[in-house]
Amino acid sequence: AALRAKWQRELMERFQLDFEILDLAEACRRIPFRREEELAGRPLRAIVSLQSIRNKKFLEAIGREPAPPFSTVVVDEVHHCRNPSTKSHAAIEAVVEDAEAVVFLSATPVQTHSEDLFHTLKLLLPGEFPTTDVFHSRLAINERVVQAETLLRSREPDAIGQALDRLGNLNGCDGREYLTKDPEYPLVLEELGADEPDTPQRRVTLQESVSRLNQISHIFTRT
Repeated sequence: AALRAKWQRELMERFQLDFEILDLAEACRRIPFRREEELAGRPLRAIVSLQSIRNKKFLEAIGREPAPPFSTVVVDEVHHCRNPSTKSHAAIEAVVEDAEAVVFLSATPVQTHSEDLFHTLKLLLPGEFPTTDVFHSRLAINERVVQAETLLRSREPDAIGQALDRLGNLNGCDGREYLTKDPEYPLVLEELGADEPDTPQRRVTLQESVSRLNQISHIFTRT
């Protein structure tokens, strides 16, 4: 209850958006029929607990009545939904499937092992991570990208050359196909290998270029 009230207060104070806190009964009554509220010029802006979302009555209500897609769904503390065998996971899967935009928030996306992150990302974008093998392969090759980014931020005198080596020599690297098929990949290698002075401005530019190769930065970010 305290977290819902905090969200309500901060949405108003920071963005001047008035959100209602709905209990289970109100959520079941109003969310399936939100088209009427939109037509009346009062788009539904609601804060609902995970306990209500995963309730069988709510899931039956949103599945029974046709309604327009949610414009935006924000799921806070999404790590509580990481286990695909739980009602919470199934409930969020049902809600985000009917959404135009989705944001997941968590201070601890990895609770015990990397599969936690896999299940969360698959919930967000199932097409990008269909299996754990794909997920681990993309993470494995992404380590090379992160290492190159780290080198370019360092004070190493030959950081650019080392970054080029990390990204250019991929023999035996698991998941290298995800990087080599990226049209940005040869362009970044060309930038890294250019015969230009090693200046702070060049390093910043190279960091931006290398960051475009990151395999999960378009869906996962730390703040």
